[in-house]
Amino acid sequence: MLERFGLLDATTLVFERHRADAGSSIEGEIRFSDSRRGLAAWLAAPAPLATLDFVSRDAYLVTAAASKDGAELFDELLGMVADAGPDALSELESFETEIGIDLRNDLAAAIGGEGTFAMDGPVLPTPTWTLILEVYDPATLQHAIERVVDRANAELAANDGHPVTVTVDEVGGLVFTTLEHPASPLGFTYTMTDGFMIAGAGRAAVERAIQVRASGMGIASSSAFRELLPDNGFTDCSALLYRNLSPILGALPAGAMGEELAGYEDLLRDSAAPGLYCVYGLDKRIMVAGTGPSLAVLAPILGMQSMIAIDHAAEHSDATGNKKPLSSRG
Repeated sequence: MLERFGLLDATTLVFERHRADAGSSIEGEIRFSDSRRGLAAWLAAPAPLATLDFVSRDAYLVTAAASKDGAELFDELLGMVADAGPDALSELESFETEIGIDLRNDLAAAIGGEGTFAMDGPVLPTPTWTLILEVYDPATLQHAIERVVDRANAELAANDGHPVTVTVDEVGGLVFTTLEHPASPLGFTYTMTDGFMIAGAGRAAVERAIQVRASGMGIASSSAFRELLPDNGFTDCSALLYRNLSPILGALPAGAMGEELAGYEDLLRDSAAPGLYCVYGLDKRIMVAGTGPSLAVLAPILGMQSMIAIDHAAEHSDATGNKKPLSSRG
């Protein structure tokens, strides 16, 4: 399995982190003895990520990636499944029969190799999100979605459950499909246009994403975003993670985080400033580089308050209590 993944070709892992009062940066790479293959080759080479054009400059969390085409990924994944056990392929075929679609031809082959997920808009009462996927065959993908919904509703009806309701609206030449279920507070609306599937938490989110692209005011074209790109000679990434939680935390009144996180409120607000982490898929290596404050903002959520306190103290003071920048290698 590791041989098929291409992970046995890895020779070296290097990671470097620099910390200072002005912020922090990271650099790292994993090197391979030959050209990347298997799982290690799923990541595409750095290139402009067109799906970012649908994300507004107000987004507070964005992740995007470019990989091989869906059919190529599925074929390699199928080989891994076959290696996992003699019954794996038959179980997969049974699953395809159950849901009523051919996973490779109806789903994987219809989807391209690029996608973006963004939290972009109001957080309350429910978060606003958008998902943008490159699509090669919209008609086939639409048919696959309809088949899955039909099978799901047949199963729900057999168990006296509420069905998934499907609402279709045509606005401005675009067909918006909304899927809803009483057990889920979140709706799922999507449309397909210009080789993309744009989905979101309601039609308003989808329409806004389309308008952002039409205006040319996507996040990747903003100077604030471009200034966060690592200074390493690359203008594009294979994958990225961007976050700017300042607007969210800044809108919270003092003490709103509760007693458990009260002691870390200032650190959380400091760590919420914009940051960008990029991944680069090169011939014989995968690189990562990031700029912006530490991701320590996530640690309290994971129950790692003590680690934050240690990291924050080390970052800002030496044994005498004087502030100093640190540089660490590992």
